[in-house]
Order: sequence, then C-alpha cells, then structure tokens
Amino acid sequence: MEKTPTIAKTDPLSFFEKVKSICEPFRTSSGEPFISARVDGHIETMATKNKEFSLLIARFYYEQYGKVPSASLMKNTINMVEAEALFNGPERKVSVRVAEEDDAIFVDLANKQREQVKITAKGWTIIQAQHSPIFFVRSPRMVPMARPAENGSFEKLWDFINLEAEHDKVLALSWLLSTFQPNGPYPILNIQGEQGTGKSTLCKLFRELVDPAFPAITSLPKSERDLAISSFKSRVLAFDNISHISDWLSDAFCRLSTGGGFATRALYTDDAEAVFDIKMPLIVNGITELFTRHDLSDRAIFLTTKHIPKEKRMPEGIMKVKWKEAKPEIMGAIFDAVSTALKNKDSIKLELYPRMADFTHWVVSAEPALPWNKYTFINEYTNNRLKIIDNAIESDPVASSVQLLIKKNGNWSSTPTELLAALNTVTSEEVKRLKIWPKRANILSAKLRRCASFLRERSIEIEFSKSGQRNITIHTQELQNPEVKNQAAGI
Repeated sequence: MEKTPTIAKTDPLSFFEKVKSICEPFRTSSGEPFISARVDGHIETMATKNKEFSLLIARFYYEQYGKVPSASLMKNTINMVEAEALFNGPERKVSVRVAEEDDAIFVDLANKQREQVKITAKGWTIIQAQHSPIFFVRSPRMVPMARPAENGSFEKLWDFINLEAEHDKVLALSWLLSTFQPNGPYPILNIQGEQGTGKSTLCKLFRELVDPAFPAITSLPKSERDLAISSFKSRVLAFDNISHISDWLSDAFCRLSTGGGFATRALYTDDAEAVFDIKMPLIVNGITELFTRHDLSDRAIFLTTKHIPKEKRMPEGIMKVKWKEAKPEIMGAIFDAVSTALKNKDSIKLELYPRMADFTHWVVSAEPALPWNKYTFINEYTNNRLKIIDNAIESDPVASSVQLLIKKNGNWSSTPTELLAALNTVTSEEVKRLKIWPKRANILSAKLRRCASFLRERSIEIEFSKSGQRNITIHTQELQNPEVKNQAAGI
C-alpha cells in the first residue's frame, strides 16, 4: 500500500536559498515580480503570482524531501522570492510571442522544446530558449505555432482566403505581416460579410498562423479591465460575431492599436491599481459595419468575405488537414518577408504616408519578398482607406451635411451658431430628429472636430479660429494620393 505524502516542516529561509538555486528572481519596469527557471532541461519564465510558480515550488520541494510542503512554507517562500525580485533582482522586459533585441526579432513558437525563431536582416533560424536574450511568458491558452519551413511560399495561403475583392488579399497578407512588427502600431483587421461567408473561419485561420490559442476567437470582453488582462496574455486578440461596439470599447481598441495605457483595479484589491501599456494586433468580425466612430475606423483595414457556393464548400475536417499541411510553408514565407523588412526599413523613404505610417513603412520595406509588384500595397491600402472614409462620412450625419453644404454653397466661414443653422437647411427633418444630431453650437463644434480628419481626406478642410470671435471656416483643398506621390518620388 502506497504511503500518503506527509506535510513537512522546514525552515523557510533555508528552503528559499535552495529555490534560488533553480530560479532567478527579477522584476519588470512596472514592478511585477517574475522568475526565470530551468525546468526539465529548458528555461521557463513565469510570474510569481501564477499557479505555475506555486506548482514549481511544490514539485521542487517534493523532489528534495519526498514530502508535501506546508501551506505556510509555500506562502513564506513565495513572499521571499517576490521580495528578492522586487528589491534585489534585475529589471527585465518580459514579452508574449514576439519581441525585438539588437536589430533582431524573436518569435516564441510556444512548443514543448521551447524553440524560438530568430529573424535578422540576413534571414531566420530556429534557436533554443537558453540561447535567446528574450524572456517570453506563456499563458495556459497559448498553442504552439507551426514550425516554419525553409523556402516558404504564400501559394497555399490563397486557397483559404475567401474575399469579395481579389485584390484585398494584398491587405490580408499585409496585416499578417504586421503582427511580427515588434512595436506597432497595428491596424485593426475588420472582417465583414453575410452569414455563412466564412468570417469566423478566416479569423481562426489568421489567429492560428500568428498567435494560436484556445479558443482562437472569443466574445467581446465585458469591461476594460477584462480586455486589459486578456491583452497581457496574448499577442493577438480576436473577437467573433460582433453586432455593436460601445464607446468605451471603441476607445480601448484605439489604444491597443496605436498605444495608450490601461489603469484598472488590481485583482483581489479595492484600491491598488494595475497599469497596462500595450499595443497589439486585433481581429474582429461581424455582419454589419461595426466601426462607426472616425478614430476607430481610421485605424482599421476593412475586408469583406464573399458567398461560398455549395459546390465549393469544404468539410471542416478536410480543411483542417490541408491547413495544417500549408502552415509551415506560409510561416516560412512570412519570416522571409520579415527578414526583408528588417533589411530594407532604414533605407525606405516615402514622400507621403497615409494613416498608420509605421505599418505602411513596414509592409513597403518587405515588398521585395511579397507576391505583388511595387506600389501595389500603397495603392490597395489607400483605396481601402478611402472606402472606409466614405462609409464613415456617409454614416455621420454632421460630416455628410458638411459635404452637402460645401457642394451647394462653396467655401464657408461663420460662427458655430450660424453654421448649425446653415446645416439645418441642407439636412432632412428625419436626420434632425435623431439624438446624434447636434442641437447646440458647442455640440456641433465637438462633432466637427471628430470628423475633421476624414473630411480632410476628402479634400474638405475645417479650421477653428483660436482668438477673437469664434469662427469655423470650411474650404476645399487639393487631395493628395500617397501612391501617386510616392511613385513620382521614385520610391
């Protein structure tokens, strides 16, 4: 009969010294305690507050003494490790899936072998974690990435992308490439389409390529705190079947795309604050147009899936097999393109950048390794943005009324009160009864500031006087096309 493990009594300080022999405590710049430990022949990085660290200590104790540590010993040991990390440990950066160090990009394959992909301007190679300067952390949801194949190809990728416009495949691949840009900003991929056109499937496939997790796609978070915690544990967030995006979530998505912190109540506390400063790629999908606010639309790529005829539908089991076979070649080609971007990024100079300039620069730098001709990406991205702008202006009653006013009367300059009266004359009674239609001049000014950037893209400039009588001037200007400008410059 096997003996039941007994609870041991051990001096906490002596056991703490033994624990330090297998792990190195350190802290992050935000003051979070972590350890780096050798486990089963490889290096693992974990937060001291995680369950995995408690299991590591319990396992180590059992291996040393053949007994189970007491609850008080566990608590004391964890407290001492955290104190060592915070007060004596070095400060280090921890990363999820992708990181940059010394002009190289490292990607955590998240497999049992603890392999990473190191990408430089000369190419890429697979290395072991102990040979990497990056401290990657993993969440229980993370799934191993496909091991990249040499001499990769994008050819098989096109068999799985079901888009209404064939040329939108350029933007789909460009978004995939952007997820390996270490510091962002990152465009938000918004996939729209009718029911049954494979929106969710496409989101899952893209997530499985660049940041596989289980589940691959989820419903929207209920609070900013939930979103912040999820973002800390993933490289990519993917949200499925969205019908509406609230104002707070729209603001949060903007901050995740282009940068901005989250300050939320820390877990199990009433007044402590946890601060998250994260930029990361996002995927969303839905049947209707989700992004109605200009600031969110301005950070997005819109793709539309098309109807799949019955004769072209593929059983999910067969598709999974084909996708598993295709992923290594696709990942090899993506890493080849990332290497090309690293090689060219310092020599590429564009005369005119659209919104999301860093994303644009990254993709243009990688173009020699991408399956299209020079200027193709700039052209497609510009056209996609113009469609987004037109849709946003059309769905914004104030912006569309400004367009009508300028078309009817030409350039305009007046006080906000006079401008509101003029806009009322070109706007239908139905629209004026809407809650979103401004009833006061100060509200009109706020709404004009919100849509000014999109109207500018359609050659309508809005200027607000900074002194004297409050005046709003609206006039037309020459529209500049980034693709034409950059071709003229010989880029």
